[in-house]
Amino acid sequence: MTAVFFSAACLLAEALRGMEKTITLLICGLAALVLHGGALYVMLELLHLDIFGVLYADILYAFCLLALLGAAAQKQCGFRYGLLRSMAAPLFAGAVMGGLLFLLARTLTGVMPAWTLLLILTVTGFLLYTVLLFLLRGVTERELRLTPGGRLLGMIGKAMGRL
Repeated sequence: MTAVFFSAACLLAEALRGMEKTITLLICGLAALVLHGGALYVMLELLHLDIFGVLYADILYAFCLLALLGAAAQKQCGFRYGLLRSMAAPLFAGAVMGGLLFLLARTLTGVMPAWTLLLILTVTGFLLYTVLLFLLRGVTERELRLTPGGRLLGMIGKAMGRL
C-alpha cells in the first residue's frame, strides 16, 4: 500500500520539480512529515499500537504526501487525477487484503511451518490484491504494460472483463 502511494507521489514530485516548484515540494513534504509525526505519536504513545502504529503512520504519511502533491500539481498546472481510481481503489484493496491475510495467518500459524505460511500468504496476498484492483478498476491496461509482468496481468484482467 505504502509503495503505491509513494510511487505516485514520486511521479507528482518529479513533475513539480520539472516545473521548478521546489518550494511547493518542500512545503508539501514538511506538512506530510508533521502529520506523520503527530500520527506516530498518537499511535505509539496513546493507542499503544507498537510496530503496527509505525506501519499505519507510514501509510498515512504516504497518503498525505500524495494528496498534498496532487493538490499542488492541480493548482500549479491544472493536473487532474481520478481520486477513486488512484487512491480509493488501492486503499480499499489493501485494507481487504490485509484483513484477510491477518485472519488467514492467525488461523494457520500453529498448523504449518513459518516458511510455508509465508509463501502461502505472499502468493495469496498478491493474487487477492490484483483481483481486487481489477474488480475496482483501480488499474488500466496502459499502466499494467509499464510494469514487469504487466502483459500477463493485462491478459488476466481482460479475461475477467475488467480492462
